[in-house]
Amino acid sequence: MDDRDAHIGSVAKAAVVLEALSRHVEGATLAQLVAETDLNKTTVFRVLAALQDVRYVWQDPIDRRYRMGEALSALSRKAGIIDLTALAQHPLARLAQVTADTVFLSVLEGTASLCVARVLGSFPIRTLSLSVGDRHPLGVGAGALTLHCALPEDRAERLAAVNASWLAEFGIDAARLRAKRAEYARLGFAHNDSMIIREMAGIGLPVFRPSGQAVAAVSIGAVNARMEPERIATLLLPALRAAAAEITSLLAHAEAETASRAEADDAQAGRPALRAAGEGA
Repeated sequence: MDDRDAHIGSVAKAAVVLEALSRHVEGATLAQLVAETDLNKTTVFRVLAALQDVRYVWQDPIDRRYRMGEALSALSRKAGIIDLTALAQHPLARLAQVTADTVFLSVLEGTASLCVARVLGSFPIRTLSLSVGDRHPLGVGAGALTLHCALPEDRAERLAAVNASWLAEFGIDAARLRAKRAEYARLGFAHNDSMIIREMAGIGLPVFRPSGQAVAAVSIGAVNARMEPERIATLLLPALRAAAAEITSLLAHAEAETASRAEADDAQAGRPALRAAGEGA
């Protein structure tokens, strides 16, 4: 048994295999999955067999390639999982084109903000301090600050307490976050005024689900000289508002479609329809 087999559990192994399989639209062979997961052949075979038992994976009897199963897609639909990055692709591109600055999409994940998209503008001095896949504590950076400020007050305070040591690594404490929430309420947007990196600033606005829950943030990053109040008011903020509103609208439409498909799946399987995610319990 190799080191990776020895140190991760069964669910984690399944996740590793599914992640590798998801990169192969036309399916993958057992050998390919072994090579891409660093798990041994026996482990990958057993994981695939278990995933086939629950119809999350199926194997073509002719070419022997493994493919994602419809049951996995149905589970995602019932959970209300939406590919927000894909939905936001065009609004983000337009925002970067209009402003010529770097734009970001960040999503709320537990106590953190996760960057899921970055689009570069045409201005030669670019803000590259945040890359896709980077995680920051809520409150650190324009997107993470937006998500923090959009939370209900009590939840924001609790998460700041949980993140206290992580926030301290960036020189931020609960008192400073309270001041930024007050500023957000006054200005109508989150403003990262060189909180983390000197000469770099950003502004952000939340993306909401139909339930009113903030799930993501759209933000613009630039050097301080491009974040002057007049430019924010006349160019950046209107463009940012339009992008955030469009993504919010696209998300609402996608959630309605997802709920409709989930109801159809339940009806076909003879199960009672579940309420759409986000509705009152």
